[in-house]
Amino acid sequence: MDGYPRFTFGLPFLATGFALIPVLIGLFSAAQAFELIKQSKDDEKGQFSEDVKGKVLPSFKEFTKIMPNIFRSSLVGTFIGIIPGIGGDPAAFIAYNEAERWSKHPERFGKGELGGVAAPEAANNAVTGGALIPLLTLGIPGNTVTAILIGGLLIHGLRPGPMLFQNHGDVVYSLFFSLIIANLLFMIIGLTCTKYFIAILKVPAQILGPIILILSMIGSFAIHNAYMDIWVMLAFGVIGYIFKKINVPVTPIVLAIILAPIAEQSFRQAMLQSGNDFTYILTRPIAAIFLLVAVITFFTPFVRDYLRNRKEKTN
Repeated sequence: MDGYPRFTFGLPFLATGFALIPVLIGLFSAAQAFELIKQSKDDEKGQFSEDVKGKVLPSFKEFTKIMPNIFRSSLVGTFIGIIPGIGGDPAAFIAYNEAERWSKHPERFGKGELGGVAAPEAANNAVTGGALIPLLTLGIPGNTVTAILIGGLLIHGLRPGPMLFQNHGDVVYSLFFSLIIANLLFMIIGLTCTKYFIAILKVPAQILGPIILILSMIGSFAIHNAYMDIWVMLAFGVIGYIFKKINVPVTPIVLAIILAPIAEQSFRQAMLQSGNDFTYILTRPIAAIFLLVAVITFFTPFVRDYLRNRKEKTN
């Protein structure tokens, strides 16, 4: 191994790879802005609807239907929250991707499918609790928020770790209680303010599209105060728009950008420990179990589709 830069193509800003936030803004916000701008040209009114109607809460039948999805996504969020340095965005995308893979109607995702809404939200909310586990037990912050929190604890003379539960149990349980209160307030605010938030759907597309695009540029530039981030955002916005037109999901791209550096670093560490022996991974029980789970997860949708098609042909 050496320190020679890879895949920079002579451009210094690529030394650390693409910044995640401009990529996300481009794939989702800018791509949607391009879609709205095109829609405003095709539609004279350029408006989603005259009035927005619907239920604030799902029915009991709908809720029970998405409960397995919520439970699975919450486990994903908790597990990812425990791992330091990953954060909520990967958890949301992974949960959404898994919900789409396990759904009986994956074609409905991206069109308001209830499971597609519940999965990333459940995972994102579960990350917060998961990130507190390494913080309070080992003193290792799991994300930026817990890093700030550990600073606040240290300022008050509280050192996170096993002794924190024994010496300052009141602080720990107060933290747990405040987390429960925060989630309840989050639900109340969401239920009461949703009818005001959806008023944005009445804004004409020819106005909303350029506004989203301008805000996307501002947000991308504000990350590092670099104009190249704007160009990266626009480039990925075009990619996201094209993928949407040809019905190709962009979630795998996001997962690759987020997880590839982590996977590469972990793989490099494993190779250094094993002396470049690839079979080393297969001989470690925990690694072998995760590989087996990954293989099962990969092939399960294909097997499920095969059995479903076979059953339909039989009927």
